Amino acid sequence: MGPCSRNPSGPAVSFDCIKGRRQDCTRPIRRNIKLCLQRGSHPDRTLALPGIPCIFFLMSKHREPTFNESLALMRKRNPQLAENGFHHLRPRAKECLPQLIEAFRNEEVRSVRCWLLELIGEARSAEALPILCEQALSADESFKAWGIAGLKLLDTKAARTFLFEHKLGD
Repeated sequence: MGPCSRNPSGPAVSFDCIKGRRQDCTRPIRRNIKLCLQRGSHPDRTLALPGIPCIFFLMSKHREPTFNESLALMRKRNPQLAENGFHHLRPRAKECLPQLIEAFRNEEVRSVRCWLLELIGEARSAEALPILCEQALSADESFKAWGIAGLKLLDTKAARTFLFEHKLGD
């Protein structure tokens, strides 16, 4: 243990308990360097003080991915990117419903189709009723489960009647 019983320390690291900062003893401390943030490449957008050397970090302009970019992310083999694409579309499911239905009909990858059907159910729109009913009667158990879940989320009289008539509700 180091000088502070709460935090372990190595041979080259000391911990200042009063200030709560780690100090690396192997490097000299630079006091005259200011971190400057720059948006884009225009020098007028740089935050800096004259006479102090700066380290520049370019800040990229953040923009939301489009529907097609999110769909492309869902098709990636990297699971984190695929999840990112899915979770970007989730709160926008209702406004993207026609595109989601078209993508579901055209998609060949089964796992992406399941995600698209889940997003269609999350939209909670009456426009999704025909496709959810169709999938609730599917032979594929995954599509059937997401179709039933979507109908339960929709919670309209037509959806409840369909679930009751086909004995699909629990």
